[in-house]
Amino acid sequence: MPYHPLALYTQSNTKLALAYSKSAFTSDSADVAAASFASPISVTQQNTGPTTNYALALNGSSGVVLNPGQTLTIRAYLSCGSSSPNRYAMFKDVIVKGSSTAVAATPSIVAAAAWLNPAPP
Repeated sequence: MPYHPLALYTQSNTKLALAYSKSAFTSDSADVAAASFASPISVTQQNTGPTTNYALALNGSSGVVLNPGQTLTIRAYLSCGSSSPNRYAMFKDVIVKGSSTAVAATPSIVAAAAWLNPAPP
């Protein structure tokens, strides 16, 4: 789960949405359910730095499975209702956790002896 301490320096109806992709957003993407575009997180103003923490599962209890050679890209989308030039957010100490699973090799078949018909004497 990514862990996001986030600070926003505006009071203007700021929202946070997250999405992830296994193709660097070239052919796939998925919203993070707890911070989707349809249901973003409302974030409050924090002028002294990030103090609110968010722990969000990327794909619920199923997680995201990466095959060998694949990478995971996570994007944060922030919306703000202000036209002030001083609109920005700060993420601090973002942690993405996961686990690896050993994949068993396909057993090879080794023939110790082979006979053709007729059967051996």
